[in-house]
Amino acid sequence: MVMNIKPFVLLFFLGSVLSAPLFAQQQNTVSVLQPEEVIAFHFTDVQVNFWLSAENYISERMKSGIDIYSDDFYRDATSQEKMWLNSIDAGDSPYNTDYRSRYWGSNWSYASGLIAEKSDTLAYDFNLLTAWHSPTSSNGLGKKITLVFESSGDSEIKTVLFFPGNMRTPVDWQKYGRPAKVALRINGNDIAILHLKDVMACQVFKIPMTASYQENEEITVVFDILSVYPGSEFEETVISEINFDGMDIL
Repeated sequence: MVMNIKPFVLLFFLGSVLSAPLFAQQQNTVSVLQPEEVIAFHFTDVQVNFWLSAENYISERMKSGIDIYSDDFYRDATSQEKMWLNSIDAGDSPYNTDYRSRYWGSNWSYASGLIAEKSDTLAYDFNLLTAWHSPTSSNGLGKKITLVFESSGDSEIKTVLFFPGNMRTPVDWQKYGRPAKVALRINGNDIAILHLKDVMACQVFKIPMTASYQENEEITVVFDILSVYPGSEFEETVISEINFDGMDIL
C-alpha cells in the first residue's frame, strides 16, 4: 500500500510545483493599457515663438521680484507686453497644463502643499517648459518617477494624463527620447502598464483602480520606464508632465 501511494504523492507534488509558476503568473497579470484619447498639439511656429517670448518675459520679471499681477505694472506695460500678459492670464498657452480646477474641483488648489518634497516635481508642476530628464547619457530604462502625496481622505486615481518627450517645441521633442512603455504602481500595487504612442500629444489613460487609500496615509505613485523611443540627437529620455483625474482630492 505504501509503495502505491508514493508515486501518487510524487506526481501530485510535481504537478503542484509545475503549475505554481503558471498560477503565480496568472495572478500577477497586469493590464497593458492603450491611451483612450490622444490630444495632439498643432501649433504654428508663430504661436510657439509668441508663447516662448511671453514665458521668458514673465519668468525674468518674476525672478526679479516684480509683481506682474499688479495694476501699476500692467498700466505701465507696452502694447506687446500687455499682449503677453493677457495671453498667459487667459491660459492661452500649451505650456500650462493646469488641470486643477477643471478636473479635481476647488480643493485641488492645495495640490502644491500636498505633494511631498521627495517627489519628482518637475514631472508634476503643470508646466510643459519644465521636464523630468533621465540621467546624462542614460536612456532612462529602469528609471522611476515617484510622486508622493499627503492624503486628504479617501481618493482614487481614475485617469492619468501623460505628456511624453520634451514638448517645448516639435524640434526638441524629436531630439530627446520618449517613454514607450511605463509601469504604474500605486501604494506598492501594480496597477497597469501604459503603452504610449510616439506622438507629441497628451495621452489619456483610464486606470483600473485596484489600490485603496486610507485617511491620513501618504499616496505614493510610481512610474517605471520599461522601454523608450530613441531621440534623434540625445540619449536622454524626457517626460514633460504627468497629471491626474479622479475621485476626491489627492
